[in-house]
Amino acid sequence: MKDLEAQENDVASDQAPTQAEVKKERQIDHCLNQAIQAFSARWLPLTFESPLHKAAQTELIESLWRGLRKDLIKIINRPCYRSMLCLFLFAMVPIPAGISEEEEDNGIPAQFCVQAALQHVQHLRARQRSLEFNGSKVCPISDRVAIMTSLDQFQINFMSMESIIYWAALTYDTSSSLTFNTKSLLSSGLLGWESESSWRLVKTCTDIFHNQTEDWRLRGVIVTEENANRIIAAASAWKLRVWKVAAVLKEALREGHEDDAVHRRKGETEDTFVTVPLLAIDPYPHHVVAAVRLLWLGTERDYETGKLDLGTLENLQSILLQTLDLLPQTSKSVQNAKEQARLSVLRKDNSVPEL
Repeated sequence: MKDLEAQENDVASDQAPTQAEVKKERQIDHCLNQAIQAFSARWLPLTFESPLHKAAQTELIESLWRGLRKDLIKIINRPCYRSMLCLFLFAMVPIPAGISEEEEDNGIPAQFCVQAALQHVQHLRARQRSLEFNGSKVCPISDRVAIMTSLDQFQINFMSMESIIYWAALTYDTSSSLTFNTKSLLSSGLLGWESESSWRLVKTCTDIFHNQTEDWRLRGVIVTEENANRIIAAASAWKLRVWKVAAVLKEALREGHEDDAVHRRKGETEDTFVTVPLLAIDPYPHHVVAAVRLLWLGTERDYETGKLDLGTLENLQSILLQTLDLLPQTSKSVQNAKEQARLSVLRKDNSVPEL
């Protein structure tokens, strides 16, 4: 698989690649295959049939994670769409439970991979002198000829792929901003994000879907494949906006903006959220873990202040534990969250004050 930007050069030039270029291509392809395997390995436990199989697959998951992180150094300084995808995928791979703290600290962290991948996106977009990006679509700058040539057709395909890649990168960027409590690289923060065409388009898509489906909410709907695709697309856009609003609220609190700005963002966040299961809101494991931890702390706080009785507390925390059980059990963050929950229950049962 060649890079989109490399393909554009190949269309205009018949020069054969050098041995160094071929080696580079193979390294990037190999790393991408590793990234796909490591990303998918979290679901291997679903095939566990015996403790022996479980041990073997757990070892495989750790091996895939180690191998990918080791090879990332070979492609991290090679801006292309495949290396960008490698970095994004690694950042989304849960750290295996068997990885020690020392080993985790002695390598490339997930947050760095996300930042490097986003830099790749910016670099690749800047290199396309024949294209102009505005977030909602991609337009050629130069005048187009009336007769469609093979190069013209390639540019059309390229622009379509570039648009998809941009939106994927925007999703990763927003997720990273929310998860790591950092500023977004591809869009503005508290001051200005609502005026950007990308986010105006997201809001428009969700508003249109809401208006067009009013009859569904009143009379119900038969979920055909077409309707399911519309629901999924609208939900994805809505979820992305939820992430952005939450990230902007955290930015307002973090950077000490004026009270009216903070209260306005808080109101937007409350208006955006609805009551649905945690996994329906955010199926990404690291987001679910973060949400469970926040809700767990909230239930303990409300119990200590008398807002919850013991029975309600135990019921809510049982639901949160069931949620963690639905996540990949080979994930280190999932295991840490379950251990913290277990210790919290023990402290409560023994009436030992929390440190």
